Amino acid sequence: MSGSTIIYGHNAAQAPVAGLSEAVVTTFNALLVDPSGRPLSRFNSAGDATSIVVKASEGLLDQILVFNANPIGPPGDLFLHIFDLAALPANGTVPDFTSVPIRPQGSQGISFDPGLPMATGIVLAASTTRTTLTLAGAVMWFAGRFN
Repeated sequence: MSGSTIIYGHNAAQAPVAGLSEAVVTTFNALLVDPSGRPLSRFNSAGDATSIVVKASEGLLDQILVFNANPIGPPGDLFLHIFDLAALPANGTVPDFTSVPIRPQGSQGISFDPGLPMATGIVLAASTTRTTLTLAGAVMWFAGRFN
């Protein structure tokens, strides 16, 4: 499936896919390469955060996985903002790509095939607003793959 973007997600109440050991997942991830044959690296905020600078230079975004730790009810949805920048921008900045809503206690995954080229850098942020950046509290877990 070339040139497509796959968006998938689930409610945190659903059971995760079972049957794959960590060793199998680690081996699979090590085999992944970008379209140029370069190995992909993994990123992980290692806890709830407001944002993450994945790479402060040109790169290729392969996959994003996020989890919104907000409780169900207000403040509700957060929005994943993706920026082609080397550092986190100021509140009020318009994201470079369409924002993605993330439900409370829900997760979302986005895969880019063959990868999303970023000329300046890769920055992800949790926003309380859809159209411009309004940083949320440290309630979003970020993970994924890039080159």
